Amino acid sequence: MKKILVIFLSFLSIYGLNAQDQKEKKDFSHWSMTLEAGLNRFDGDVIQPYNDLTPNAMNKISFGGSIEYTLTPVWSMGAAYYYLPLRADIGKIDYSGKMQSVDYFNSFNLIKAFYKKSRSKWGLWFNAGVGYSWYNSLYYTAAAGTRVYDGHHNAYLDFNDTIKDGRVWDFPIGILLEYIFTK
Repeated sequence: MKKILVIFLSFLSIYGLNAQDQKEKKDFSHWSMTLEAGLNRFDGDVIQPYNDLTPNAMNKISFGGSIEYTLTPVWSMGAAYYYLPLRADIGKIDYSGKMQSVDYFNSFNLIKAFYKKSRSKWGLWFNAGVGYSWYNSLYYTAAAGTRVYDGHHNAYLDFNDTIKDGRVWDFPIGILLEYIFTK
């Protein structure tokens, strides 16, 4: 499966670099920038009650942005930064964390890749990349050191845990549907 994905993405990048006529390459803006902010609801499934979608989630403000350079109407590359605070609380257990992530990504406009003469203002972008995240987290429970039973009669030894300066590689993958208002 990985080989098929690599071959497909390689085909799209080569196709995007070579298949577009020169006039079309000159008629679009190469740089774009996004600023994003919103509320995230992190649950964490610490002890998940039945029939409740996000019982433990708490709203936290996330923000970030990206800068992207479009090489052709089909292929672009960019960098992104995101700040993601996390929080879940179910009374006896409290989890919180703060994560920051920096990513490099490539994007392929699937509409332009398969319909090179398309004049649509719509874009359907497939994004894939690699990044680096760093985080701090705190898992606190009032029952630390005791045996606790979850709702399924499973027992586990409860504990408190703090992670300082955690580091992890990340691999962002996504699909973006866009409409371009400008020419």
